[in-house]
Amino acid sequence: MEKIKILALSDEFTLYCLNIIEYSENANDEIFEIAKKVKGWGRVHTIPYLEVTNNEIKEWILEEGCHNEVVPSYTALTCAKKINLLEILNEENISSKRFNNISYLVDALLDEGPVIGISALENREMLIEKYLEKAKYLSSSENDYLTVMMIKEYIEDSEDINNDFIKICDEILTSEKAKNNIKELMKKGYVFPDELIEKHGG
Repeated sequence: MEKIKILALSDEFTLYCLNIIEYSENANDEIFEIAKKVKGWGRVHTIPYLEVTNNEIKEWILEEGCHNEVVPSYTALTCAKKINLLEILNEENISSKRFNNISYLVDALLDEGPVIGISALENREMLIEKYLEKAKYLSSSENDYLTVMMIKEYIEDSEDINNDFIKICDEILTSEKAKNNIKELMKKGYVFPDELIEKHGG
């Protein structure tokens, strides 16, 4: 088993090893350790096997579950379901750092080019609503503002999502707070789409 766990750290073999490790003693703990160490396809394959049995795993999935060297959207839907993303968005006190992690996950959910994401969630409209409620006062990073833009584009392309959310997205993106934050982020080298820069007279 020790040799299998070592072999699992190679992205090419992770999936095959997981099929053995999942039946071992303390399987979930072992899978969690592997998930933290692999970065490519290994992480993509590991996330579905990982059960949220404690808060440490839940927070790690929020922070790192979509961070891989392949495509973030490959694990976005699985991560959102495992940690109950809507439940997290319903929490009263969310730090800016935690909200940034949420933004990264929502952004990955919205990227449905390679795989289905947010469209597969039954509560997607409520999730968007709760996210935008938090974004009004928690947005501060590049991820946050780009995610709001992605939400706006997603709603514009959807026939069954409340169009009122578009107005909320615009209010967030054109606010004085957004203007100041985006200017500061650009000074640090962050790049934003021309559409967003033009909103602020850039």
